[in-house]
Amino acid sequence: MPAANDSRFADLFNRSKIILSHERETRLKKESKEQLIVPLKILSFLIAVSGLFAMIFEVKHFSNLSYEVYFTRLTATLVAFSVLGLLSTKKGQDNPIVLVHILLLAIILSSGYMIYLIPSTLIVNVQIVALMIFTSALFLSWDVKNQIIVAIYYNLVFATAILLNDSKIYFLPNMFESVLFVLFLSVVSVVGSSVNFRLRQQLADRSYRTSLSEKKYRSIFDDSPEGMFQSSFDGRFITVNKSLAKMLGYESKDELMQLNLMSDLYKDHKERLKLIEILKEKGVVENYTVTLLKKDGTELIARLNDRIAEDDISGEIHFEGSIQDITKEVEAENRRRQAEAKLLEEKNRADKLANEAQKLNIIKSQFLANMSHEIRTPMNGIIGYLTLIEKDVYDSKEEMKQFALGAKQSAESLLEIINDILDLSKIESGKVKLEEKEIDLNKIIDDSVSILLARAEEKGLSIKKIIEKGTPLNLIGDSTRLRQVFVNLISNAIKFTSRGVIEISVYLKERENDKAVIFVAVKDSGVGISQDKISDLFKPFSQVDDSPTRNFGGTGLGLVICKEFVNMMDGDIGVESKPGSGSTFYFTFKLKTQKEQHLYKENELSKIYEFQGNKPVKAVNLKIFNNIRNKFRILLAEDNVVNQKIAMKILTD
Repeated sequence: MPAANDSRFADLFNRSKIILSHERETRLKKESKEQLIVPLKILSFLIAVSGLFAMIFEVKHFSNLSYEVYFTRLTATLVAFSVLGLLSTKKGQDNPIVLVHILLLAIILSSGYMIYLIPSTLIVNVQIVALMIFTSALFLSWDVKNQIIVAIYYNLVFATAILLNDSKIYFLPNMFESVLFVLFLSVVSVVGSSVNFRLRQQLADRSYRTSLSEKKYRSIFDDSPEGMFQSSFDGRFITVNKSLAKMLGYESKDELMQLNLMSDLYKDHKERLKLIEILKEKGVVENYTVTLLKKDGTELIARLNDRIAEDDISGEIHFEGSIQDITKEVEAENRRRQAEAKLLEEKNRADKLANEAQKLNIIKSQFLANMSHEIRTPMNGIIGYLTLIEKDVYDSKEEMKQFALGAKQSAESLLEIINDILDLSKIESGKVKLEEKEIDLNKIIDDSVSILLARAEEKGLSIKKIIEKGTPLNLIGDSTRLRQVFVNLISNAIKFTSRGVIEISVYLKERENDKAVIFVAVKDSGVGISQDKISDLFKPFSQVDDSPTRNFGGTGLGLVICKEFVNMMDGDIGVESKPGSGSTFYFTFKLKTQKEQHLYKENELSKIYEFQGNKPVKAVNLKIFNNIRNKFRILLAEDNVVNQKIAMKILTD
């Protein structure tokens, strides 16, 4: 089996050699035919001109045979001019060998006829024909076969001219030498033509090999998937391949060759200047990344390999190298990095959330522990006072009222805790919707203060309200939620302040079309808050003092609820505080303004509203409303028996 393969390979190799040899021979013949045209034109022109001179001088010299001489030279001259004219046509250019034979035959025949007519012209005509033979052998590019045919022409015509002449010709001086010269020239012309043809064959073979090599190089150059180029120092392409033109979005290589690399190709011309500096220093760059501009202006990120090269012929220095489009690779790498960055960000976020969840879980545990205390304390008060009343453990009716009042206050404290938890639960579940009704901001503040006035009175605190001039008070919003924010902040101020003043400041921060952004600050002179606690104030279940022996109660939900309500009103909330220097809680909210407004006037600024803790709360006589109430009927829906009795008793009273 291997022997059969070797035989087939040898046969294939031999056939390839034959094909290549035939191709070289065909190419040589084609080149010979093409190379005949120019020298044949020159030869025809020279023979035509020589014929004209010959007609003038020979006719004058041989006047006895002037007609024959004139006709002979004129015929040769006309043939030369005819050949010259035919070489300007396609048919003549396709058949130059035939024209050479016609031209040489005309010269040989005319010279032979001149020898026949005038034997004394033997030497001259021999020299003329010898010149034609040498010219055809050396000057014309044709093969040996045609040169042998010409030699035969010459010898036949020369021999015929001598044989047909009279015997006088044999006694001419140098006749014998002329015959030998003709024979010698015939041999030499054939040998010279053979040498010339062989040299041209070698040259053609080298040219053919060079052409194949160049074709192979050009094929590799043009068909390479990479863009290949040569460029000059002044920023012009010397040569490019089709891949580079296609890569950069140009229809042809010629179009690309017109570019100025500095301004038309490089996105930043400084990149080319930097590249040239590196090439001057190192002579070569590899895998150099540059950003190029395509024809349509889009960016192309390229990997460039470049080096300094010298032209072998001119000695000029230029750059040559290759360009590879790595835009998709770079984009993919960027996407990968972005994905990795996003994954890292998500991981960090997840870790942060996990840490916060863990921290929140700890806070929740602490919160539940605190809640057990917060709930048990009022429950103990309720159950304890009611037990004392149930067992008649009081000395007077007044003391019994104190027991009932204590139970009521404990119940209200418990209700506040439950309300906070329920409010936060509703907020987190997204069930809280803000109302849009006409509200009076001044009244909301007064109502909030009135709810807490008794607690401030117990601690001997003053509450001041300051509303800046030009602040709109008639708004459209949810009075209940806004009041809850005020109550929470004022309640905290009272809770953490033992003496001094609580100041409520309100002013218009900015207007946005039909909406107003209101700024509110509640400032106290209490214990203050340390910086490490401030960041946790508005987080669920956080408390300023979370120690088991803390001095101030509370669920730690009030500020979280305030933050949620304020955010729902397109506002924000914050605090400024220092331990021992009091705290200022501030918040903003954005609400629509009513068309009719009551604005504080300039002369009202001096009237600072004060709620003094030492002023008694005026009692209201409800009996005056009895007659009015009797006109109405009330439907009470309550399924709890205890609550039914309590409600009936309250309504009856």
